[in-house]
Amino acid sequence: MKRIPQRKCVACREMRDKTELLRVSLPSQGRGAYICKNSVCIEQARKTKGLDRSLKGTVPPDIYVQLKESVS
Repeated sequence: MKRIPQRKCVACREMRDKTELLRVSLPSQGRGAYICKNSVCIEQARKTKGLDRSLKGTVPPDIYVQLKESVS
């Protein structure tokens, strides 16, 4: 059986299967960050600027709106 890679959510800091997370990246970088597929983690990442730190850049507010829409 093939092993599923694990990644850490930038908001809740829990290790999860890569398939359970959303990958976020900025167009100018190849760097990516992972976040859980729930609105609680998305809101927490916005408040704590977890995606900004992980991506080493500024994440536009509309990205958070798009993430929330994708999990609804």
